[in-house]
Amino acid sequence: MENDQELGTRLSTLEEYSRQQLKYTRLQCLFSLISLVCCVIVVVLVFVAVPRVEAMVGQAEQILGNLEATTQELANMDVTSLVQQMQSLLTNVDSLVTNVDTLVSTNQDGLVETLEKINAIDFDALNKAIQDLSAVIEPLAKFFSAFR
Repeated sequence: MENDQELGTRLSTLEEYSRQQLKYTRLQCLFSLISLVCCVIVVVLVFVAVPRVEAMVGQAEQILGNLEATTQELANMDVTSLVQQMQSLLTNVDSLVTNVDTLVSTNQDGLVETLEKINAIDFDALNKAIQDLSAVIEPLAKFFSAFR
């Protein structure tokens, strides 16, 4: 009689531990999905931003090279040609600033859009779907465990 009670106690303890383990497994799955989404977002942002930054660095190097060549020619030029050179350099710098502004605003829009998509995830529905899946799989697991 004591063995039956002890066995029943142990079985109920095992069942409780199994339920806790299932709960923690579901949480782990949820956090893994969230981590996956965040990693994908970071990778996409890196692949979008790196080529643009490289292009802007190339433009900046070109402008700096032109500036250096212009400063070397300053000693040999008159004031009118100097003003024209400065005007062309300022135009190049203005285009670079415009490109940087465009890059910042484009990436900001993409980041805001991504965060809106993350906020749009219905975690309650996701949890409900996991619970429904668990409810379907549990009887199947019990059925197949009978064949062991």
